[in-house]
Amino acid sequence: MTNTPETRNPSLHRVSTEYGDVILNERTGAYWHLNESASRVVAVLDSGGSVEDAVRDLVDVYEIDEVRARQDIEVISASLQKLGAL
Repeated sequence: MTNTPETRNPSLHRVSTEYGDVILNERTGAYWHLNESASRVVAVLDSGGSVEDAVRDLVDVYEIDEVRARQDIEVISASLQKLGAL
């Protein structure tokens, strides 16, 4: 969620806080808190990683099966697309 030309909505920024990551819309002041797994997914995708990379990361870190990881990523991705963040 860095402010780069690839960002779909340049007013959105991902910010790390002591309470986790948030996505801030600097234009409206709205913000969304990301839980730990969502923060990991966004970090992978934001750095150019693929959904498969994000799946492997969740499987490795949380020791969940690939089906569950993929379902979680689909939910996260759909939410971020609604925001214009992906």
